[in-house]
Amino acid sequence: MTLHTEPTASERRAALEFTYPGWTILRLRATNRWYASRTSPLSDNQRAAGVVAGFTCDTYDEFTAALAEQAELVDRCGGYRP
Repeated sequence: MTLHTEPTASERRAALEFTYPGWTILRLRATNRWYASRTSPLSDNQRAAGVVAGFTCDTYDEFTAALAEQAELVDRCGGYRP
């Protein structure tokens, strides 16, 4: 029998940073929240499209949904080039 364990916060963070290379991902221990910030400045086009420089979420599921939404907006604006 194989036991399945939940990934640690560090493992989740590493996977997210690999999946979303334009973001720095942190798990804020003091508040138990997830935080993402862009690794490069936003262009005017990205800002107008609703891309944000950073955000926090209470749960991992909320965070991954918000990160995916932001990545989609970035892709519509030409990708992660500054």
